[in-house]
Amino acid sequence: MTLATIRIYGGACEIGGNKILVNTKEAKIFLDFGTSFTTKRKFYGGFIKAKRFRMLEEYILTGILPELSGVYREDLLGSLDHLRSDEPSVDACIITHAHLDHCGHTSLLRPDIKFYIGATASILLEVREEIKTLREPEDQIIKVKDYRDERVLKRQIETFSTGKLLKIGNIRATPIHVDHSTPSSYGLILDLDGVRIVYTGDFRLHGPIHKMTEDFIEYASADDVDVLIIEGTRINDPSIHSEENVLASMKDSLEDAQGKAAAAFINLLDFDRLKSLISAAEHVGRKLALSPKLAYVIYHLEKRAANIQVPKLTSEILSVYLEPSSSGGYDLEKDYRGWLRRFIEECQDAGVCLVTPEELARQKGRYIITLCQSEDLPELVSIRPEPGSIFLFSSSEPHNEEQEIEREKVINWLELLGMRPVYAHASGHASQGEVISTIEKISPRTIIPVHTEHPKMFRELLERQGMGSKVIEPSQQHEIIV
Repeated sequence: MTLATIRIYGGACEIGGNKILVNTKEAKIFLDFGTSFTTKRKFYGGFIKAKRFRMLEEYILTGILPELSGVYREDLLGSLDHLRSDEPSVDACIITHAHLDHCGHTSLLRPDIKFYIGATASILLEVREEIKTLREPEDQIIKVKDYRDERVLKRQIETFSTGKLLKIGNIRATPIHVDHSTPSSYGLILDLDGVRIVYTGDFRLHGPIHKMTEDFIEYASADDVDVLIIEGTRINDPSIHSEENVLASMKDSLEDAQGKAAAAFINLLDFDRLKSLISAAEHVGRKLALSPKLAYVIYHLEKRAANIQVPKLTSEILSVYLEPSSSGGYDLEKDYRGWLRRFIEECQDAGVCLVTPEELARQKGRYIITLCQSEDLPELVSIRPEPGSIFLFSSSEPHNEEQEIEREKVINWLELLGMRPVYAHASGHASQGEVISTIEKISPRTIIPVHTEHPKMFRELLERQGMGSKVIEPSQQHEIIV
């Protein structure tokens, strides 16, 4: 008797874009609903963008989104009347973490589909949404603007932490924390009336809090597992670079650049990397000048997140980089608005140090300016770095051509400014050995590799290890019966 089916609508033979539909007689849920950047970059980029009124039509035509009725926002369906429905066709979406390749296209789901997400990840998404300059439909994960009548709706969101049982029909899902390159990342253990499905989300075993991933593996392996849906971003990569290696590289590079300008490029949500950068700065007697967006995220987590420790903005080692306005001014009343103006006022009231590019230029050896997006690179022009200044390149490894092009632009700026790039990065994804050891410990009957461009390697590696798990290479056309 068929108890459940699984269909991988995204994350099959690609890195990211995970959209995993689990269907039983009583319930239907998505595990993640991320943006498929691999498919999207084939058709969009630069000046080519989808028009709002036919966004869903274009995305379904190009394969960025699956063609499903009763799933998408009615205000964006346009001429796709055959996909309209009075009721949603799925009950819920469980989001494993706040990276857009896992949650980005939840923004296009109907607002009456309930979301489950980690408590801290919910804050991260809300803050990231607030600091967006333009809030287009794809930016509306937490709040939805209905373009038919301009109403703003807040989605149905239930937050969770490790061990909280989520009951959706006859699906009982237990989230367990894992170590990844953003906080509030979870794997899931699903019980479907006797069928046990484990979904790793994104994970690693070489990070600073690898004990969390070990907890997940131990919990998952406590009973027989019918299906293991496992990420394999680096299934072809046996190398491991730990956060300790990153910290050592940062310290050495900063010591070599004493008295000269220093900048660092890190991901907005990678707080392990931020902690390493703070330790490296303390080691050489520098302070961090945080980009306003990064500082704003920290500010909200410090106020609202109960289960995560973040550095205090009022600490002596931290300051906030005060970006000049487009006119070059710093007048709070005239030059700033929105979240940035409110945040500057709150920083002033709390005694947070604000530092201008002119101050950074005068005291090059005292600060490390910390950037989180390539658009901020021109800010380095005002700092006037001299030859021998360093740029700590510490963001995610590129996985596609678009990211390679973005990195090429960064390198061009550094060459123009005479700054020396230093690569210091530890991946947020499990290495080949970590993936195989995880499979060995959980010992599932069936494996579905996702979030990987090399699904065939799973079968080859498991056969070499003499492991008997069946490997199913997923596709959108393939419904897996369990």
